[in-house]
Amino acid sequence: MISVIIPTYKFQDYIWECLQSLEKQTLNPDEFEVIIVLNGSSPSYHSLLQEYIACKCSIASRVRILYIDIAGVSNARNIGLDAACGEYILFLDDDDVVSSNYLEKLYCLAAPHTVVVSNVLAFKYSISEKIEDYLTFKRNKRYGLFFNRCYLSNACCKLIPRVIIGNKRFDVGFCNGEDALFMFAISDKIAHLVKASEDCIYYRRLREGSASRGKKKTSQRVKGIIQQQLAYTSLYICGFYRYNFFLYLSRLLAVLKQ
Repeated sequence: MISVIIPTYKFQDYIWECLQSLEKQTLNPDEFEVIIVLNGSSPSYHSLLQEYIACKCSIASRVRILYIDIAGVSNARNIGLDAACGEYILFLDDDDVVSSNYLEKLYCLAAPHTVVVSNVLAFKYSISEKIEDYLTFKRNKRYGLFFNRCYLSNACCKLIPRVIIGNKRFDVGFCNGEDALFMFAISDKIAHLVKASEDCIYYRRLREGSASRGKKKTSQRVKGIIQQQLAYTSLYICGFYRYNFFLYLSRLLAVLKQ
């Protein structure tokens, strides 16, 4: 079974599109569950979600809503992981949508110690725009985590076996770069990384006001770079015999570009 984890805060109408894309999945609803983790929002948001799920969602029986008063996407994802029942984990942002064959295409390639990645396209207003994303499938026939490191830059757009994640969780001390850090932390258990078909698409919404596009002061940026590089180095030193050295170096350099 797949556990789809959706962290959300003060959501907008985007979340209804996200949930509707899950309602349209070709995979049997009995094969997946949806865990929405509402974090740091007022109770009114909780009530709004509950009403929608109960009255308008065709897969209501497969949806759980968890409410916590502590804000933070990493903490929300960790809560979702702890509550998940599936042997496979899929992270989905509340303003993004997926193709109707998404879960089925990923699940048919699922295997222990194998991460299955989907194609990714970006959009602003409608998925018909089909803007190429940095994760859009390219003609890369080279194998290995290092040569496919772009797919380890975030936690979404992929199906991750629970056995790979184990007891590792997102570092709540970071509000930027936490996805890449998490993926590096679990990379020591990834034996294979395979691509689903090109029509298995994660549609990533481009929003100017999103947290990932917010500007930071130089001092904050420098502090964040140092902290992230120390976090990567700590992970690598503690398990240097398990982690890919070149992937580790690429992560240190990638932090500088944030």
